[in-house]
Amino acid sequence: ELPDDRKERLVNIGFVFILFDSLWEENFAALVLYKQKHGDCMVPDLYSEDPKLGRWVSHQRFAAKVGKLSDDRKERLVNIGFSFAK
Repeated sequence: ELPDDRKERLVNIGFVFILFDSLWEENFAALVLYKQKHGDCMVPDLYSEDPKLGRWVSHQRFAAKVGKLSDDRKERLVNIGFSFAK
């Protein structure tokens, strides 16, 4: 276990401790950009411009449905206008 000051220094230079958190943040940022461009968060499952984003959005809905999406992530998605209903 690293001391807190070392963790903080690593985080400050961009070190990511958990890859899945980093990937979630990247996709969330892509969703924010999608909303800015299209005016909503209704990314098609087969979104040809960014297929990975379409799959990620679908997965967020599924994860919420089965209780696997954290409250924090749900709240962040709702705050940008994401709908868990399709």
